[in-house]
Amino acid sequence: MVWYPDRISYRQAKDMHPSASKDLVYTTPSEIILPDGLHRFFVEGRKNTWLSDDTSNQVPGRIGFNRYEYRRPGAEVVYEDEYFDGDEVPGVFFGTELVKKEGRGTHIVASYNYTGELTEEGMEVGEETVYGMLKYFLRDHIDKARFGNTFEVGHRERGKWSYITIGARGRSVWGDKEYIKYKGDVVYALTGSGAIFL
Repeated sequence: MVWYPDRISYRQAKDMHPSASKDLVYTTPSEIILPDGLHRFFVEGRKNTWLSDDTSNQVPGRIGFNRYEYRRPGAEVVYEDEYFDGDEVPGVFFGTELVKKEGRGTHIVASYNYTGELTEEGMEVGEETVYGMLKYFLRDHIDKARFGNTFEVGHRERGKWSYITIGARGRSVWGDKEYIKYKGDVVYALTGSGAIFL
């Protein structure tokens, strides 16, 4: 099943996601709104970890996993991103982002799980190039991307690239389908889902 927000039509969904069929399209109103402070901290965490290229926030994780942590000085919350992208199957990855409140015990405030891959066309273009474009698009649109929003943007200088995300929101959860296209071909795809525990 593919979720689409009710603000786009089936035709728009079909244009953005060619394999969509009327039987598999479920539209839902955009209800969830992350509290402003949580949204800001999620964005801060993402900006200061994988997207920053700064390895100072990389910490030991499970064997075979990459792990990042971001702590705002003086705050009781921590952002964690742990993902696996093994050499056995290049271009395939999965991971989890968590926002946790620390103190007397740890309380998970929000989570985001994601799974993705580079397509065959993406592998031909190259992992470094495709992931470089992913970072470019996410850095420019990190306040909207992976929060259940739907939008499409192109690369300003290299019009051959585009970033597409199709989102849906529920009462306390949200989901995303994220794509990067190069010269009209999908080179990268991600499926993500988030939840708030407040």
